[in-house]
Amino acid sequence: MKNRRVIRIAVIIVSILLAYLLYASEYSMKPEQSSLESGIHEFLDKSVTVIDFIEVDNTLFVYYTLGSNDSIGFTALHKGINSRYQIRSANYSTRNRVIDGAPFKTNGGEYLAVMGTNYDGKIARVRIKTYSGEIFSEDVLDRSEILTIFSTKEPTRIEEFQLYDKDNNDITEEMKAYLTTKENHSTGVGKAELFMLYVFCFVIILMGYAISRSIKD
Repeated sequence: MKNRRVIRIAVIIVSILLAYLLYASEYSMKPEQSSLESGIHEFLDKSVTVIDFIEVDNTLFVYYTLGSNDSIGFTALHKGINSRYQIRSANYSTRNRVIDGAPFKTNGGEYLAVMGTNYDGKIARVRIKTYSGEIFSEDVLDRSEILTIFSTKEPTRIEEFQLYDKDNNDITEEMKAYLTTKENHSTGVGKAELFMLYVFCFVIILMGYAISRSIKD
């Protein structure tokens, strides 16, 4: 009788372990450059270079470039119970603006990520206005790449922006000369919601429980 109880407990433990392994296969990315590049590359099937990333609440916002650096991309990764991240969607577009923005949502609220390149280190401050009417400003002197996150009242994007040098001169138009294209081409890749992942995990545990119950004393 004791052996049967041990077997029942072992079956339940194994089912929980299998469910966790399935879950961990989705939440597998570490907040490290090599892990992020590998995960995004596998998701997009394109070569990427991670420029920077910032953790906000339960989300890791990642800014990266693709191929020859003429395209920039971004993704908001979601944190799992194993403290690793899962990718649900990724976007990239041609570099036709010095500064670009992407809204994203966490379990703490709405945010706007602002990213771009500080060409020749000339940009000292970025000022943006969103379509929701909010205005933000950030000092970026001595940063070769720009990534900053602003908390917003609602999902919104950049309506207009101004770039200033260390002497507070507006150099927005000057910075446009560094762009390689004026065309806008953007692409997004996504996958289905995680509902089925949770269903499969629950089914595995439920089957383990049912099997354990079938083993009588």
